[in-house]
Formats: sequence, structure tokens, C-alpha cells
Amino acid sequence: MVDPWFGTPFHFDCLYAEPSIMTPSRDYLSRISAIHISHIHRDHFCTTSLSLFPKQTPIVIGDYPNSHFEEQIRRLGFHDIRICRANGLEIKDLKIFNYPLIPFNGSFDSLCIIESASRKVLLNNDCILSSEDYGRIAGLHKKIDVGILGYASVSPFPTCYSSSEQDSNVANGAVKLEMRDHMERLNSVFQFDKIIPYANGIRVRDTFFPVAPHIFDFLGTIQENVTLKEKLIELKYLQKFDLESHKVTDAFMTMDERQVVPSFKTSDLDPLLPQNQYIKFFDQYFGRFTTQNNPSMTISIEVLASNGTQKFVFSAGQTEAVAGELTTWNETDISIVYPSHKLNQVIHRKASIASIYFSFDFKVTYKNWPEIPRHRIHRWFA
Repeated sequence: MVDPWFGTPFHFDCLYAEPSIMTPSRDYLSRISAIHISHIHRDHFCTTSLSLFPKQTPIVIGDYPNSHFEEQIRRLGFHDIRICRANGLEIKDLKIFNYPLIPFNGSFDSLCIIESASRKVLLNNDCILSSEDYGRIAGLHKKIDVGILGYASVSPFPTCYSSSEQDSNVANGAVKLEMRDHMERLNSVFQFDKIIPYANGIRVRDTFFPVAPHIFDFLGTIQENVTLKEKLIELKYLQKFDLESHKVTDAFMTMDERQVVPSFKTSDLDPLLPQNQYIKFFDQYFGRFTTQNNPSMTISIEVLASNGTQKFVFSAGQTEAVAGELTTWNETDISIVYPSHKLNQVIHRKASIASIYFSFDFKVTYKNWPEIPRHRIHRWFA
């Protein structure tokens, strides 16, 4: 089994599976030969789902520069952790190969190839490599029969970012085309017989800032490519694809219970923290941003709280956030709004800044889309 996640909501309970995922029975999980975990992000490394497996289940991960990921798994009580190195790892009648993300970025991301005596499957997970690296892997494994490929950007960009309607639509379309280009690139290298798309349909339960649903229509853009469309196998929930016959069948596992997704209600906004706590946090966060990128822009930040709002201005090149009232948002290049009940948890180290980022609970507004590569923009302000 790869990256088991049975729908437990995470990142302030905002991200979850739809429809609700039925939890496999304990008997079914006890018969799993091994678990391969592609990387450390919570939608792949779900500690709640892993707690349902027997602790003697082998866990397979990649060969990384440090042992942090392995240590996180051991803390869950698993003791049979197997490092998959360049020559592969045999699990019963299968052989697993793991290829970590290059360069290493701390997410411990990787793709894997699983081989049986007659078939080979590539699971790309969230690991985006260069064309050269994909070509090298293809040369090592020759024919790969099936590619299981992600096709959606699980990112708040451009969902939580806005400028003019025209600019927002252009940015949204560009993200979809980027994901299609990625799938086209993989198919051109590996020449898959079949492609199973996965990891779309990110859903936001009840965020402070509503999200437009049309953002998530990635598959339609991919199907515009006739070659990809002919190879696509669209599996519905609880369906199984047989590698030998290429047939799709239903109901392939026994279940104990339906995983009930708890109702989520956005909590009341917290009162404002002392001003200096926000200044210290923004100084550390945006100070690093301006040092690394030295942009010529002014950033305004607004914290929404139960007892009012607090506004800050941060100018590029300064090393200190300056608190102050803003007459109009037009005075700044970029405006960011955070709800206090989540930002305060980050400041008190009860949650990471990524929790706000992946819970879609912030809003960024630009005067104009800056002439900066997309992959750098959305990592700056979340």
C-alpha cells in the first residue's frame, strides 16, 4: 500500500476527502505486505491512518540525506523501517525502486516504481523531477506499463490570490496547463500504455475565505490532449484496475466502518495578541523574504480579530515591520489578510505557517501580478 490516508481532516480540519473514505477492516490492513510512504506531507504521511496498521508492518521509504523522516515513523511505534536504495528492495514477489526528489528540499519527496514478474508501475506521487532525471529512470527500467500520475496543483495559488478578474483567470488557466504539460512530459518519456490520474479534488470544508469551485477542474484540461485522453483510466472510489486484463472492477476490500468526517465550524476569531508579537513574527517571516528576494514593493498585512483588526506595513529593504493604519489598500503593492484564530496558533508554535497555507485561510491581493516566476510567488506569502 502506498501513502495510506483514510480521509482524516488535517490543517485545521480544512482539507479532507470527498466522498468520505471508508476505513479498511483491521483484517484487511493486517494482510498488507508493506507500506511505501512517498514523503512527509500530511496527505501522504497520515499518522491517524497509519495507527490502524499492525506495528510490525514493514515501512518503506527512500534513501535521504538525514534520518528525520525515519525518526518520525519510529515515533509512531513502527520498528521495521526499510530504506529503499538504488538497487531496489524486494517485498515478497514485488520489487520496489525509490527515486528521491533532486535536489533534496526537506519534504523527503520521492517517486517509486513497483515491478512484478510481468508488469511495471510508476507512482509519481508529488515528486517533480527534470526531464533528464526522468529519462535516466526510464533507461534503467525500460518499459513502464502504467503511470499513476498526479494532475492537480494542491496549492492555494491562484485560489487565494487575486488581482483583476482577467489576471486571475489567466493565472488559473496557466496552472492547469502547467499540470497538463507535466503529464505530457512524463508520457513522452515513459510511453505508458495506461495512465491513472490521482490526487485531484482538493476540497475546502469551511474556510474563512471562500474558494471558487471552478479552480479544481483540472481533468478537463488534460483531456484536451487526445493522446492522454485515450490512455486515461478514470477510477471511481473503491474501483480496482487489473494490470493484466486492463479491466476495472468494483469493491476490492472489506470495510469496518465509514470514516465519518467531523463537521467543521470556523471558530470565533481570537482577540488580538500584543502588537509586538505580530511585529516579531512578521519581521522574522517577511524579513527573510526581503533579504532573499529584495523586491521593490510594500506589503500590507491585516489580522482580523474578535476585538477589531490590526494592520501592519512592511517595506522591502527594511528589517522591521511597521505597525500603522492604512488609508486605502491601494497604497501597497501586496495585501495579505489572516484570521487571528489561526495566525495566533502559529505565533504560539501550536501550528506551522504551512497549516494556514494548506487550509486556504488567507487572502493575498496584488495591484498587478508581478513579473516573478509563479512557483516563487505563492511560497512567499503563506
